[in-house]
Amino acid sequence: MDCIFCKIAKNYIPSYKIYEDSDIIAILDIYPANPGHILILPKEHFQDISKLPDDITGKIFVLAKYLSIILIQALNAKGINILLSSGETAGQRIPHIIVHLIPRYENDNINFVWDRKQVSNEVLSEIQKILVYYLKNYFQPASKETESRKTDKENVDKPKEYKDYTKMIHWFYKNI
Repeated sequence: MDCIFCKIAKNYIPSYKIYEDSDIIAILDIYPANPGHILILPKEHFQDISKLPDDITGKIFVLAKYLSIILIQALNAKGINILLSSGETAGQRIPHIIVHLIPRYENDNINFVWDRKQVSNEVLSEIQKILVYYLKNYFQPASKETESRKTDKENVDKPKEYKDYTKMIHWFYKNI
């Protein structure tokens, strides 16, 4: 195991933990964009967002929501950036999915700026059609009869049912 974040998740490397459960961990970034910069990551190694199971994705972003509230209250942040880079071209430096929570302050000299591109209505319409087609066809649940014949492995990429995150929220109220 060469992944530094897998080592942190397994407690081989010490960290400044903010939250931990069986699936995810939140730690302070030791090289923060601003003090209070938090990293939320799955304990299991997932290199890109497409491989991250829906339930863990949900837990990460619910945690991000509540930690954002806490950063604003506890550190008097004026805003929050939530950043996830998936793939080297997108700026992912270490191949382990991480969600960054960056507390923001006026004049903190952190900039997320890109050159905006002008795209024609025709191109936007074509992209919309393609994405809607893929979304409808990729996430359409199969009939129950078809589902019952499939193995668990074949169902891995299918969306899971809604997950109740109230236990995690109760943890916050009890421990924060």
